[in-house]
Amino acid sequence: TVVQPQGAMPQVPEGFTATRIAEGLSQPRKMITAPNGDIVLAESGADQVRVLRLGVDGAVTANEVYATDLSQAYGLAFYPPENPQYLYVGAADKVVRFPYKAGDLKASGPAEAVIPELPTGGHWTRDIAFSPDGSRLYVAVGSSSNVAEG
Repeated sequence: TVVQPQGAMPQVPEGFTATRIAEGLSQPRKMITAPNGDIVLAESGADQVRVLRLGVDGAVTANEVYATDLSQAYGLAFYPPENPQYLYVGAADKVVRFPYKAGDLKASGPAEAVIPELPTGGHWTRDIAFSPDGSRLYVAVGSSSNVAEG
């Protein structure tokens, strides 16, 4: 757990502001913006994905757990990007997808395994991305060390 000194805030360029919108999360690692503006957050330490909805003033109006039982959830991607029907999640051991409609705060259906088994050991972060034409799903699987040749 990282402890932020009291009153400390990130330094941002002129014209930008930084606002804390959530705290007490368990190892938040990756976030993306949903088409409706919601923030979808992989909370890796809690093995879950969370949705934060912001009001026009930037304050959180909803903070909900979208899906659980995702071993070290990390990678997040909507598909198709222009009108998502699914939220894909890269976990340490697999890639799953959930049915998605704009504005969903909780998964409307169970996880569907897209890649049911990934190599484990070493780096656990599994970032995911779709090719520009949507025909391929890329999954990052890191090595077992930061310095080994293998």
